[in-house]
Amino acid sequence: MHDEKNKECHLGLVKWFGGYNHHKEKENDFGFIQTMDGKDIFIHEKEIKNGSSLNENELVVFETGEKNGKQFARKLFRVNGDINDKGSVDVFQLYIKNMSKFNSFFSSYAFKSSLKNFLNNNLNESNVDFLNVVKNEEIHNLHLYELIKTTSNWEKIFVAIYNGKTFNDLFNIGIYIDNIPPGYIKEHECELYKHIEGLSEEEIYDFFESNIKILPTTLVLVGVINKILIDEKLIFHRYSDINCIIENKFRETDNNLPEYVNEAFSSSFKGNINDYLSNPTIWKILEPLLLKKRLYSKNPNTCGFFNNSKHLKSNIEYFILANLLPLIQANNDLDVAYKILLHRLWESLSDEVVDIKDKGLFNLFPSCSTMRRHQLSCEAVYWPKNKKYLCRGQECVNPEVNPNSKKHYLDYNIYDWFQHYGINYIDENAPSKRDFPIKLAGYFNRLKEIFKVLHCRECGNLMKPDMRYARVEYIDYESGVPVTKSMAAAYRATVFECGSHSCHEYEKKYYINHCLDFSCYSIIDSRDLKIKCDDERYICKGCGGCCGQHAKDNPIGLCSNCGSKLNLYEDESKTDRYGKNERHVSCSNRKCNFEIIENLPKKFYLPSCSPVIKINKNSTRF
Repeated sequence: MHDEKNKECHLGLVKWFGGYNHHKEKENDFGFIQTMDGKDIFIHEKEIKNGSSLNENELVVFETGEKNGKQFARKLFRVNGDINDKGSVDVFQLYIKNMSKFNSFFSSYAFKSSLKNFLNNNLNESNVDFLNVVKNEEIHNLHLYELIKTTSNWEKIFVAIYNGKTFNDLFNIGIYIDNIPPGYIKEHECELYKHIEGLSEEEIYDFFESNIKILPTTLVLVGVINKILIDEKLIFHRYSDINCIIENKFRETDNNLPEYVNEAFSSSFKGNINDYLSNPTIWKILEPLLLKKRLYSKNPNTCGFFNNSKHLKSNIEYFILANLLPLIQANNDLDVAYKILLHRLWESLSDEVVDIKDKGLFNLFPSCSTMRRHQLSCEAVYWPKNKKYLCRGQECVNPEVNPNSKKHYLDYNIYDWFQHYGINYIDENAPSKRDFPIKLAGYFNRLKEIFKVLHCRECGNLMKPDMRYARVEYIDYESGVPVTKSMAAAYRATVFECGSHSCHEYEKKYYINHCLDFSCYSIIDSRDLKIKCDDERYICKGCGGCCGQHAKDNPIGLCSNCGSKLNLYEDESKTDRYGKNERHVSCSNRKCNFEIIENLPKKFYLPSCSPVIKINKNSTRF
């Protein structure tokens, strides 16, 4: 290998070498090298000392010679070829000596990639001479870490160089946390935490602000437990990680926490609930876990626990559980529990305490592949005839409505909770629309779908339901004791009014609902629908449906624009993707242009929906 002190010694990258020469009809035995100063010089095969060929962008070390006034490369060694430990040290020292002078060459992507390969092959804990060079250079060239820390052996190299140094020593010589291998930090995190704890209050904040995203989660957690990390904005970056550790500890599934973390828990929280209350971050995480624990054990004080928490009240998942399961536990009739829940729900929605769009609703009412594209929950029912599950008339291949109480109660959905409280389907594993769980899932889906419509078009505020009241007697818990109460509980709300006194729409009542005839699901909004049938029902613009009597007398339906009968047409010249003739609906009144062409509800394809007027492309409409 070259003597590194030789001034003729250079580093370079292979620009190209070899290739087929069509003029001479043979492989080339030469190529060109890009030098550190950006020039290209000739290299012949015979000058390669540890190989017979070169690869493009390969790192090489060589001397230069001159012939006929032109420079060429001589005594060339492939850096990633077979070189001994001393040779690898020479190459690295050559790089150190020239890096500032030829910055453009050494900062190129091609050189960095080649150098990284070289370091991966040669820089390891057994190459003591190489380690000593790196150790000596780090004092003067800390930027070398940015390159060396990406190598595969960096963690072992770091330990070999800095074994015995404290974190204070490392920080004093300019090494930052992100230059220290994560494994090394993890192994010495108790020592790192003690270093942080010994800083001033301002220094602690600065340290966490700079490193919050890369510090071990357990270290951050201990900082929160011991209240040296209290800034909510900083904690937010790691909140989900902290939450995961505490939840696993609550489940008693995480027994491998570092000892200093367990000591922090035991010294700060001695089983007294006030200890947890004194730490807002820890209490915010524990509160929902303790609520579910109370619900699972059917603790009669659950309602009081929930009502004393502002955080729990604002989460729709906890709101539903705490307002429904205690009613079931108190042996209220399900219809009564349903009415009480809806009454409380609408009060909270109107006061903007809970949000129907809260993603937590899916924790209780999970979605399925059929409903996911609509961002709705599964409401599958079993179709015994075909032994299939259906969601709104479509096959549901992965129904999420069957309970599985074998999982941990923290993972329960509403169907698991119902089974735990003894609320089962009428027919085991065969949910139907009559079953309370499916009824509840369907209600929340429909509420989500029409929620945007429930806002006043004048002022934009959420309209309040005009409740139809009926006196309901029910049993609730007060201080853990069952108490019989009576209240005007809301039935299903369908009439809404604006509650803003300054709005021109104040207290004007509008009927808003879903059309459930034959899975139509169109929104019926009296602000848009002005026509009613003889039975005073609004006519749906999606399917022409209105009331039960008209469905028998005229199964096709009525026009929502003028009230005339609808005609059903079938074009025999066109077929849909299922091979059926295309159908459409038009008003029988020639002066009315109402029609339904796309997304026809399934009722228009039933045999009972008649008469059907057959047409083809050459026919005219009657």
